[in-house]
Amino acid sequence: MEYSLQDPRTLRISSATAALLEEASRSVQELNQHRPLSGEDDVRLRRALLPDRVTASLNMEGIAATRRQTLAMMDAMRVEENAGAGELEVYNALTADEFIADAVERGVPLSESFLREINRLLITGLRSDAGIWRPGDVKLLGAKLVPPAGPAVPGLIRELVELFPHSDVLDPFVQAAWLHAQFTYVHPFNDGNGRSGRLLQDWNLIRRGCWPTGIPTAKRDDYYAALEQCDAGNWDDMVELIAILQLDITSKVRAVLDESKQRSQWVTKLASAASAKHQNTRHKQYIVWRQRIEDVVAAFRQAASELDSASDVIGATFREYSIVEYRDWEQLCQKGVGERTWVFSILFFADKKPFYRSIAYLKRHYHDSSIETSAPQRDQVGVYFTGVDVPEEFRADFVHYDDPHIRLREILVGESSFRIYSESDDRTAWELEMRSTLASCVETFFRDVFERKAGIGA
Repeated sequence: MEYSLQDPRTLRISSATAALLEEASRSVQELNQHRPLSGEDDVRLRRALLPDRVTASLNMEGIAATRRQTLAMMDAMRVEENAGAGELEVYNALTADEFIADAVERGVPLSESFLREINRLLITGLRSDAGIWRPGDVKLLGAKLVPPAGPAVPGLIRELVELFPHSDVLDPFVQAAWLHAQFTYVHPFNDGNGRSGRLLQDWNLIRRGCWPTGIPTAKRDDYYAALEQCDAGNWDDMVELIAILQLDITSKVRAVLDESKQRSQWVTKLASAASAKHQNTRHKQYIVWRQRIEDVVAAFRQAASELDSASDVIGATFREYSIVEYRDWEQLCQKGVGERTWVFSILFFADKKPFYRSIAYLKRHYHDSSIETSAPQRDQVGVYFTGVDVPEEFRADFVHYDDPHIRLREILVGESSFRIYSESDDRTAWELEMRSTLASCVETFFRDVFERKAGIGA
């Protein structure tokens, strides 16, 4: 049987994924303006982020490790003679992580020896075949993929190394997904392939100016499902997963870097009772707003879940993103737009084939005096809707979305009600409804998608 890897130059992703990549890239570029970092910031970031990456990668393989244990090992960076396997696993993972970071600094290219060394560092002292290509076949428990036969491994690894330079034309997150998935497809070692693949992903992100993300344990199911999609030639799920994780990491990095600055700002604000009161009021407004946005997400998530369970013919796959934190909410209030604004997306299926993707995102509300008798509170942030047909020929429009079939345009949350803005049937204006619940709004939205776009139930 012949085995081969996918040429990275042939990879294709959807327009919705491309839009998410742009958002992740903007976040990275903004954060990279702080580079080079001070030695103090480097240490703080390492202690804040590395333990979670290490423990998650180990836990993913069923290896017991905790954040506290990893921090203690980071401080000691040595293993006692009578240490157990768990401590050795943590030590090896930290050593391998240091190795890839140093390799980026020294400009070490991808090579067979580089791949062997990563695996050797990960499982040295645990197995006698650390860093050695597997000679025989291997089966993956619970996985659809049957890895290539043992004799094919050396040739496939050479092919991976030869193809890799061509992948530099790709977006960093697409390249990281390709390298990670193709390595795990080959599964070249008897043990440590998953940990090696996740480190390769992070090595590639670092060398492309991004931040290492790892794969959180909470994303385990999404991660393995995405790898299976890559094996079938579908790359969107894996690329989206890495891009979303990058957005989460840049947010955490920004918070760490801003800690000293924010502390100083808080001292200044606390010196003024008026400023402190204002800040407290704004934060309370944000908390109420966030809770109401979570109600919006829950309403659409529940509807999608029940629809998926009720039919084998039609369905809706719901993907949830992080709601912006207080600082980013303030930016939205002041500037109207911002980063990390996606709230959720829904991929709709009919006859088991996807036909439409809807995206809900955040933007400052624009007051329309022609339909609003009284102005809402100033600088409110609403949930706006856009979408694109699948297969997607164009990117989703986040400025002037005008799909004639989907009427829902915005949901503006209040403490006890929702303002629902929809486009009229003749498409001449927006209409406003005040609702205490979202039930009818969600029903109308789903009906529009299936009846007006797909012709189901009309």
